[in-house]
Amino acid sequence: MRTRSYWHLGSWCVASCTLLLLASLSCASQHGTEAKGDAYSARREGPPPSVRALVRSMSDFLASQRSFSLHAETSFEEFDKGQKLQFAGTADLQVRRPNGLHVDYRDDLSAKRLWYDGVRLTLLDLLGRVYAVTGAPPELDDALDHFESKYDLRMPLADLIGPDAYSQIASAARSASYVGLHDVGGRACHHIAFVGDQVDFQLWIRADPQPEPCKLVIDYKDGPGRPQYVSVMRDWEFGQKLPDSIFVAKIPESARKIEFLEIEEARR
Repeated sequence: MRTRSYWHLGSWCVASCTLLLLASLSCASQHGTEAKGDAYSARREGPPPSVRALVRSMSDFLASQRSFSLHAETSFEEFDKGQKLQFAGTADLQVRRPNGLHVDYRDDLSAKRLWYDGVRLTLLDLLGRVYAVTGAPPELDDALDHFESKYDLRMPLADLIGPDAYSQIASAARSASYVGLHDVGGRACHHIAFVGDQVDFQLWIRADPQPEPCKLVIDYKDGPGRPQYVSVMRDWEFGQKLPDSIFVAKIPESARKIEFLEIEEARR
């Protein structure tokens, strides 16, 4: 499990607030609570749904999509001078398998854009006015592994957009429970709670034949003040025809080119 993630650009690194989708394959103790309110015209009866089946359904659905985009509203907490502070941000992602990724990320502390086109990856720091470019494997799934192993560069939604998110996140939690059918932005969603070694987290999955993730909450148990990260995901679009131009870097003339810092260099 990726508890924290950073985007490294030269000697500069900034927290990227990666959206992590986490699940448990092992014995999930499940209990249900009935959803309330007019948002749910059809109430479920009988035993609660299987946590394993819900996460598998979400993972398989996302893995089957050749292209998709989404918008996320995020908030995160940092501990500073004995006080826990909250910040907010947004992320827009466009994915085209096998060789396209575009990320536009902004929060109260940073602003970054990323392009991957099957040949190279470009990362732009809009506030620092610097950018870096590196060669990349021809397929997105291999590229994600390459960037992480060489540069410790962990992409937003990497656990989700990989070829088998279910297997990647299988060992993240020690236990899980089905909380109920609850509202996220007017949509009925399966609410699941997980307990892990380093984090506790909650995941909401849309109760629909199109089971996309709707919300994620992470509690960092080992962090000062036990900070929390929240992401609400919406505006999912699937099956789009995303042109090559989306994945070609657009660098401001005033931006200065620097080099990525490799892991081994950073340790010296």
